[in-house]
Amino acid sequence: MKEDDFADAAAQQRDEILALQAIYGDDSIQVESHDPPIVYQLSIASESKKATLVVRITYPLAYPLARNAAPIYEIVRVVDDNAGIHDEG
Repeated sequence: MKEDDFADAAAQQRDEILALQAIYGDDSIQVESHDPPIVYQLSIASESKKATLVVRITYPLAYPLARNAAPIYEIVRVVDDNAGIHDEG
């Protein structure tokens, strides 16, 4: 793999995160780790704004360069404004 391949992969990851921000809002994404694997937290508020789903997105080092590498989505917690925080993982 060439250096350009890694630059293209990083650009694709950024594009995916920007697309999520466009859907869920600028404050919806936080970076947990800048070092590979890159890890983000995505907060998705329900339409009624009564609950928020927090999802951890991990980009493996080989993504999207390797065919079998894919982002890993993991539910971290569900925040219910009426009942408090419920940890899922």
